[in-house]
Amino acid sequence: MSHSTRYLEDCGGLECEDMSGLSMLEVLRSSLRLYGSIFAAMFVLFLLGRRYQPKAYFVLEGSEEECTELCKQRFGPISWMWKVFRVTDEELFEQCGMDAVCFIRTLGYGMGVAVIATLNGIYLFPIYATSGGEFSELEAVTLGNVPEGSPKLFAATVACYIVYCSVLYLLYREFSWYTTYRHAYLVRQRIDNYSVYVKFIPSHLRSNDALIEYFRSIFDKDAVID
Repeated sequence: MSHSTRYLEDCGGLECEDMSGLSMLEVLRSSLRLYGSIFAAMFVLFLLGRRYQPKAYFVLEGSEEECTELCKQRFGPISWMWKVFRVTDEELFEQCGMDAVCFIRTLGYGMGVAVIATLNGIYLFPIYATSGGEFSELEAVTLGNVPEGSPKLFAATVACYIVYCSVLYLLYREFSWYTTYRHAYLVRQRIDNYSVYVKFIPSHLRSNDALIEYFRSIFDKDAVID
């Protein structure tokens, strides 16, 4: 009895009873048809909304102060899917700030880990499929198809080490990049990089003139600029 049949029989619902005779491959096909259709519909709605309701997607376009050259680029209705990957870290860093480029690189880091894990399937699937287990179709290329005590179980261990070492290397690369760019960001002549937030100011100093005079009495007068 396959994993899919056992799961479908144990779940106890009406839908499960109707699908209990389906194989894992048929269940996968049904899921792809259902969720693939939902994805396609939502994607089309996104493309239409991006074209006919641009203010919802280009919120800074009408702001002369905050809109940069990068935010003015709408790209095409379809070409944006690959052109967004051509935007460099330097462009994001200069025009959108440190937070934006860190967020994008975090997504890229996650994608890199997923790609490495997926590439392990190139050698894991054939190993699992030829392990001599009792499963067939899609279940034959899973770890469950490897008999207990089989030396082919070492393949999964090797895959774990590959993913683990790759994650550590990617983390090291990201932290090296962050250290360099964070320092470059902090030395820029920006007001927020050289500002100090002061609270609990006495009531008699809560005016610009009084506060300036107070700091000038502590520091050099030329060091305090209005």
